[in-house]
Amino acid sequence: MNYLQLTISLALFSASASYGQGALKPVDALIVNPPNRPVPVSIVTPAATATVACRFDTGTVSSNNSSISSTDRVTTLASLVCPEGVSRLDVNRVVFMQFPSIHPNQVHFNVSLALRSGIPASPSIDTIIATLSDGTPDLSLARSVRVDKTAGSLLVYSMNCSSGIAGYVPVCGGSVFLIGTPAN
Repeated sequence: MNYLQLTISLALFSASASYGQGALKPVDALIVNPPNRPVPVSIVTPAATATVACRFDTGTVSSNNSSISSTDRVTTLASLVCPEGVSRLDVNRVVFMQFPSIHPNQVHFNVSLALRSGIPASPSIDTIIATLSDGTPDLSLARSVRVDKTAGSLLVYSMNCSSGIAGYVPVCGGSVFLIGTPAN
């Protein structure tokens, strides 16, 4: 014996009515949202968090007679240029922007950034932030790093560049942008 089941739905209220559907079969319910009795709907959007960028310039570096230029430098976090009122930042992205036309044959660069406590004689690194290169000059961090301009910490960076041509001395430098949300 074969049975054929036919389900027919009629909406008598308005064009906005629809037949409610269950996971496997139709539900015996009619969903109606007429203009005189609307179903209340609230759309809640998460509060927007401001994203800001703090910047510092690395200065330039070059070597005397090599195709590779390198330097290790330390700067205070107070030297970061941030928007007014921003002294703490939860960094989630770091970008290195090379100074324009420093050297036409500079083809490779590498910039490593780290934080360390404010003791000048301390060689230890507290937090490695990022390593950027010509292949990845823009890097999103796996987890945010808190940068506090008022804490007395130091920003340690190592910068290397190469012209790719033996004996052709590169000059490199640029700006590092620490991008994130202001922290309380």
